[in-house]
Amino acid sequence: MRKVLPFILLMSLLFSSNLYAQIYEYPFIYKDPRIMGMGGANIAVGGYATSIFFNPASISLNKKNKYIVDMLRFNLSFDKNGIKFFNDIQDAVSVGDINDNSILEDDRLKEVIKVLDKYKGQDMHAGWDAIVAISRTGSDVAFSFGLLVSTRYTAKVYKYSHTEGIVNIYFDNYIAPFGGLSFNFFQKRLTFAFSWKYMFRRSTKDNISAREIAYKGHEIDSYIIDDLGDEGRAHIFDFGMLYKIPFLAVLKPTFGLSVLNIGNPELGDLGKFPQTINIGFGLNPVIRGFKGLKIGFDFIDVMKNIDYDESIGKRLRYGFELKLIDNIAMGLSLRAGVYQSYFTGGFEFRLAVIDVIFTTYAEELGVYAGQDEDRRYVLSAGISW
Repeated sequence: MRKVLPFILLMSLLFSSNLYAQIYEYPFIYKDPRIMGMGGANIAVGGYATSIFFNPASISLNKKNKYIVDMLRFNLSFDKNGIKFFNDIQDAVSVGDINDNSILEDDRLKEVIKVLDKYKGQDMHAGWDAIVAISRTGSDVAFSFGLLVSTRYTAKVYKYSHTEGIVNIYFDNYIAPFGGLSFNFFQKRLTFAFSWKYMFRRSTKDNISAREIAYKGHEIDSYIIDDLGDEGRAHIFDFGMLYKIPFLAVLKPTFGLSVLNIGNPELGDLGKFPQTINIGFGLNPVIRGFKGLKIGFDFIDVMKNIDYDESIGKRLRYGFELKLIDNIAMGLSLRAGVYQSYFTGGFEFRLAVIDVIFTTYAEELGVYAGQDEDRRYVLSAGISW
């Protein structure tokens, strides 16, 4: 028994360390920084051309018939380590022949190991999105369409591993045109909608060692993307429903339901993109002295089809958006909420058609809410009206 116990403890340590390095981030297509500022809740409150990614029916929500345009929006997202880690790795694979032995790889390996040791057990994330979106809302037939381009990476260095270090890397790159239609019935009280996306995606989810990074040098990016990655493409369809509840009219309550990625569409070698059934509840009361207030409560993946976990906390989202100024010349909004059990917040400032957004939220990379928080920040700029 005395011999068996140390072995069990050692295996438990190795298993827990490997688990700690895995990334369990929920799959998604687009995280609008405005929506993430209010906790990622948008199924029953809508308001944006990009609401189509949460509930295609919510694109119909607007006080009056109008166009909502994101002519060009660029989002940069990062956490405290994402950009620094990338730069440190680039510096490590750029070292010269320190030992004067004409073997650059050995010198690079030493530098890479130093970098991985520095970030051992930590999360890294960085990425960017560019989107063009146009939506016609408020009428009996509303629509939204656009184009999304996205590149991002998330990584974690194993906290306990062999001396060279191992990185769990998740790289994602895709192009996705999209469009949707919503139809109002019963004096706009009930809305049904359908949307379509065509996703061309190249993705990598793998472990890479310090030796691989050192020996690939400046080609490490193409090695991760082309050699370790797979690609897939698929037509993806969604369904949405929205019901304006007739009770408590002063609060303007709404109930929303969406079925995203119907039928678990196959993306070739990347496997299935999981279908999710999502519900939401929204309030849109009129507050004297303010230009608008939206409050949303969402529960995503009701049937727990995302098989990473069964965490309820990771599936809950709620928050609010308060418009302080909203006219042709200027706009100012404040947002706050809770996403996957973590605080979110931010603001949006618009001068004429130039729009700037700052948002912070935290992504849960573990298997339950509160296990492995990755605090992220989003800077966004665009031409919007």
